[in-house]
Amino acid sequence: GLTLFQMVNNLSYLGICSPPEPEEVGDWIHNYGNLGAGCGLRLLGFIPSTDGRRTRAAFCFVYSQLNDSLSPQDKKDLHFDAIFVEHLLCKVKRWNSRYTE
Repeated sequence: GLTLFQMVNNLSYLGICSPPEPEEVGDWIHNYGNLGAGCGLRLLGFIPSTDGRRTRAAFCFVYSQLNDSLSPQDKKDLHFDAIFVEHLLCKVKRWNSRYTE
């Protein structure tokens, strides 16, 4: 679940294990699609799918767009990786509700 995912993320930041690849995060989002990142993908217009490959592709698309758009300094400042993008997607619902009122 979420607690295990966050623990692995923290362990990767400590250098104890490798960080998850975007495809792995996409698979995790598919398995826990009712949580923040899945909601974020839906709010961005990605249609929910029972096919994990589509969820993975949607996450990888968002990851790639940010990876291609951010400068090297932005990436360094943000500690840009798949974990960052998952966390960013979790905030989409909150931003959407706060800034569309």
